[in-house]
Amino acid sequence: MRMKMDITTGRLPMQFLIIGWVLIGVGIYQLILGDPIGIIFIPLILISFFKSGISIDFKRNRLKEYVGGRFLRIGKWKSIEGAQSLEIKKSSWSQEYNVSTISTVTTVSTSSLYLKLPDKKIMLLQAKKKRVLKKAEKIAALLHIPIENNNP
Repeated sequence: MRMKMDITTGRLPMQFLIIGWVLIGVGIYQLILGDPIGIIFIPLILISFFKSGISIDFKRNRLKEYVGGRFLRIGKWKSIEGAQSLEIKKSSWSQEYNVSTISTVTTVSTSSLYLKLPDKKIMLLQAKKKRVLKKAEKIAALLHIPIENNNP
C-alpha cells in the first residue's frame, strides 16, 4: 500500500492566474517587438497549471500544505504525531435569485474532512459526502485513528 497520499484542494486564486496571463501577454508582445527580454515572461505559463493541495506522508507522520505543479510543490512539512481523529462535518450554503416575479433558491451541500490534532484542526478536503467518506476511511486506516462522522 502507498505510504503517501495527495489531496488536491484547488487551483490558485483567480487573481494570480490573471496576473500570470497578463505577464505572458506582455512577454509575447515584447517578443513581437523584437525585445529578447520577453523570453523571461514565457515560463509564467506554468502558473496556470499550479494547484494547491495537501500531501500526507504516513510513514513519517507528517503533512504538507503545498502550492505547485506536478513536480515542484512549495510548502512546509508539519508533524501530525498525536492525531486524535478525523472529523466529517456537513456544510451547506444557499443562494437566492430574484428576477421580477420569479424566485429561485439553490442549496449546495458538501462535506468537510478535518484532521484533529491536540492543538488544532486541519481541513483536508471539502467535497461530496461519498468522496469524503472514501478518503476518510483510507486515511483513518493508515493513521490508525477513528472517524467522527457528524454528517447525517
